[in-house]
Order: sequence, then C-alpha cells, then structure tokens
Amino acid sequence: MDEPHILALDLGTSGCRAVVYDRAGQRLGEHYGEYETLHRAPGGAEQRPDDWWQVSCECIRAALHRAGDVAHSVVALGISAQGHSWAPLDEGYAPLRPALTWLDTRATAHAAALLTAKGAPFWGKCAGKLPGAWHLLPQLLWLREAEPHIAAEARHLVFAHDYLLHRLTGTVHNDFTTAAGSLLLDIRRFEYNGELLTEYGVPSDALSPLCAAGTVAGHLTPEAAEATGLPAHAIVAVGAQDQKCAALGAGIGEGIATASLGTATAITAQTPKPGFSAKTPIPCFPYLSERTWVLEAPLVTSGAAYRWLRGIFREGVDAAGLSGEARVSYRMMDALAADSLPGANGAQFFPFLAGAGSPHWQGDARAAFAGLHLDTHLSDMTRAVMEGVAFEMRTNVEAMRGLGAPLQALRVFGGGARSHIWVQMIADVLRLPVELCADVEAAATGAAILAGIAAGLFADLAAAQSAFVARTRRFDPRDEAAVYEELYWQYCATRKRLLA
Repeated sequence: MDEPHILALDLGTSGCRAVVYDRAGQRLGEHYGEYETLHRAPGGAEQRPDDWWQVSCECIRAALHRAGDVAHSVVALGISAQGHSWAPLDEGYAPLRPALTWLDTRATAHAAALLTAKGAPFWGKCAGKLPGAWHLLPQLLWLREAEPHIAAEARHLVFAHDYLLHRLTGTVHNDFTTAAGSLLLDIRRFEYNGELLTEYGVPSDALSPLCAAGTVAGHLTPEAAEATGLPAHAIVAVGAQDQKCAALGAGIGEGIATASLGTATAITAQTPKPGFSAKTPIPCFPYLSERTWVLEAPLVTSGAAYRWLRGIFREGVDAAGLSGEARVSYRMMDALAADSLPGANGAQFFPFLAGAGSPHWQGDARAAFAGLHLDTHLSDMTRAVMEGVAFEMRTNVEAMRGLGAPLQALRVFGGGARSHIWVQMIADVLRLPVELCADVEAAATGAAILAGIAAGLFADLAAAQSAFVARTRRFDPRDEAAVYEELYWQYCATRKRLLA
C-alpha cells in the first residue's frame, strides 16, 4: 500500500499556495500563484472567485508535479482561506459580481451605524468583536444600497473557503472561524444569531451550513479531479480561516500563543471562554471545534514598518549613487539595530503607518518618531522601529491576559522571525520565552493538519501537531533586559498623547 499524502491549499490575500506533504509533515512539492485585486472604485478591493479557482487548480497541479509520482496517493485536501472575503452567488452558485475582500473599506459608514444601533456590549457578547468595514454584514448593507439589483438576485452569500469547497466537492460548508467574519455568528452558541438574521433580512439558507474544521466535506467531483489532477477518491476537509490555520500550524496550545511576524502581525491565543472588553476590544473568535475560542489581536504594520524604513534608507543610498555592497539589506538593518542599546538612545517609533490596529482601532492614526535629537543615529531609528512593534505586541498580550488567556510562551513565524535580534527583543519586552517555528508558511501546515485529521491519519490535533510542527531556536527573556519595563511605560505615555 502506498504511503498516504496530503495536499494543503492556502488561499491568501494576494495569492494561493499548494503544498504536498507526507504523513510525517515533510514538504515534497509546492507552488505559488497570484490573482488580481480589482480597485474599480475608491475604497474598493475585489477579487474574482473564478480566479481563486483557476489559480488553485494551477497551483495544485504544479505542486503535484514537483512532488513526483504521488498524486494517486493523495488521500485528503485541506483548505486555509483568507478571512472575511465573500461573494454573492445566484441559485446555481455562480458569482453575480466580484467578491468583496477584507481590504474593501466602502462599508465603513455601515459598520459605524451597526455599532451605534446595537452598542459595543451587544456586539462583544454575540460576535466577539466590534463591526468593521471588512465584515460581511456591513458590506452586505453597502451592497444593497450601491447595487440593489445584485443584492436582490443573490441567493447564497459565501466566503472564499465555502466557494472552494463547492467547486471541489459540489457541497457547501463553512467552519466556525470563517463564519465569525460575518458578524452574524453567535460565538457562544456556535450558530447564526436568529435576531440578527431577521432584523437585517438575511435568509438563514443564504449562509453556508456550519460544521467543525477538520471534518469531511465530501469527495472530489469528477470535474474537480480532472481540473486539479487529484484522485477522485481523495476527501476534502472543511478548512478554516487562514490566521487560525497558521496558529494551528505554528503550534498554538494551552498557554502557548502564536504570532505572525510578517507584513502585519496577528497574535493568537487560546482562551477557556469567550471574552470581550470594550476598553481593550481584542476580537474573540470561535476556534476549530465547538466550545473552543481564541483571541486574535492584529497589528496592521509590523514587518511592513521595517520594510518601509529599509526603503527610506535605500532611497538615500540610491541618491548617493552607491550600489553593490552598499545597498541596504535586512541583515545590514539588523546590524544597525544591534549597534543601539535598549531604548534606542531616546528614540521612539509608533508603527501606525496604516492606522492603529488592536486594541486601539484608530484607522486614521499615523506613525511617528519621537525623542529624536542631534545625537540620534540611523542605528537608533532602526532599533526604535523594532521596539515599537514589540511594545505594541506587549500591549495586546497584556490585554489578552486580562481577558483570561493564560499566556506562558509565544511562537513566531513569518519573514520577520529571521531577524534574531528582533525576536530576542520581543522576548525581552514581553518577558516571555519566544520560540521560532521552522515553517514560515504555517497556514498551509495548519490546513494539512486538518486534512490529516479528516482522513483519519491522526487521532487528534495534538498528535497531528506533534508530527507537523517543528520548532527551532528558543529565546528566553534576559535579566539585563529589565530596563524595558520602564521604557515600555514611557512608550505608552507618549502613545496616549499621540492617539488622543
């Protein structure tokens, strides 16, 4: 009997990645492809569902080719999909227009109206979060005003996850983590809120039926098997929203939080019960199965802030007519930061280049340097950017603890985790041990874990994580970093004035 293999599909914000794994969690082949985001109107950010499907099929075929002669032994396919992005479909599940993504801001006023109408306590208790322009309900209200003919014709409101499942299996399912992005899910009951459905005129059968991630959605249809190159006997697992898949793939567990140190950062921590505070409104989501929850704190720009600073440095280098070794690399940036001491010689940086995310939620906030003086050097500014992100992470970690999350360690992944000086800084500021994940693309790993469970290859999540999740270096907080305690509160005091 052939060794079973798993295929994971990670449908992200700008592109799709397909990865073939063996049962031990080794990657045998992968491929990445991108699709277009349409900006047809101010504030608009849309994608074509058919592009999701076509690029997914191309990536699956290419990953199988690179893995060698294993297609026939793929027993299951798992899905990680971008959260919030959804499309209105007709009776036959054909898209009526491009999908609205989580980057679309045209429903900002509708989200504000929902918050005013119901109040923060209602939304916090029911949905676990405050309404935002990226959620399905306010976007649906916008669609009814902007394109009433489309809204009237729509029979199904499906997320990217659901759409892929239907194209693969002919059936429609949604998991709890994705459905929470609708604002219509009661996260305590793990079911759609009937009061909201009635009040806002959303038929219950317009939303996909709910089930736990890692359950069997169905087998591939003959058409899907032909399009992907996968065997028709392969099952398709109900997947999850990409950040939840990434947390799973990074090894989230009781007391162990995860953080993606990429363009943005999402800190995810398990919590024994749903919790919400209007003072520090960190979103709470249902997790992969009933009676499990996570808190998820998004920082809008983390790695993006570091990349922005490198771009500024590079412009200076280019203007000076330098090239070759003089061009600025991330390694050189890390060396600059190492030349500055904790506190960055008085320099502070507030990484709000695209607004302030959790727990401030001030979209109009702007980034700033403070504390600069004549003795400030490039090394100080570089370190200040790193420290600013670390301080924002601490603010969210402390808020999560206040909501009942027992945080004892943090696992990080993403491109920023390659900077060991930054990871050590995070450990020092948070006063938590930080472990690096060997797998940068943790969302695909999480999708593979869900597929393996659905196929019966693993008894439970813990067994699957043991096989798939690899950790490398551990960074413990250093005694000499106690200076960060006072520096953190100085940062908070300046931030309070900045965001006032």
